[in-house]
Amino acid sequence: MRKFIKYCFNTNKWTPSKLEWINLLNSLPKEERENIAGYMFKRDCKQTLIGQILIRYCIKSFLNTKWNQLSIGRDSKNRPTLNLNETIKLGNLKQFTNKNTQIDFNVSHNGDFTAIVCGLLFNQGSNANSNGDAISSNNFRLGI
Repeated sequence: MRKFIKYCFNTNKWTPSKLEWINLLNSLPKEERENIAGYMFKRDCKQTLIGQILIRYCIKSFLNTKWNQLSIGRDSKNRPTLNLNETIKLGNLKQFTNKNTQIDFNVSHNGDFTAIVCGLLFNQGSNANSNGDAISSNNFRLGI
């Protein structure tokens, strides 16, 4: 079975309230909150926060599990990665114990946009590029 999800989110048009910002940050692990807080520019904070939220939303959609049962870490290149075995244990997801089960995702930031492609059972990638012109929203679900 092959499935994939892709989203593109315009962070420039997103103006969260203080409460929305706090609630979204609090939904992430401490390490990710600290990472976001370490950025100097608001734009970088917004893009990283949306990237983390999109990762969790996509994986949650594939696994049909609870947000707090996702185990997402970082690889040797500091790229976010799903700890599938730990997530399976946390969520008691016996249907995903097949060794061929694989979820891969890639988040990309460029200009005003944060994009994600998340795939089940195959590797996916995304790359948001802008040459100053408007990015086409064709084939993407737009967050804003």
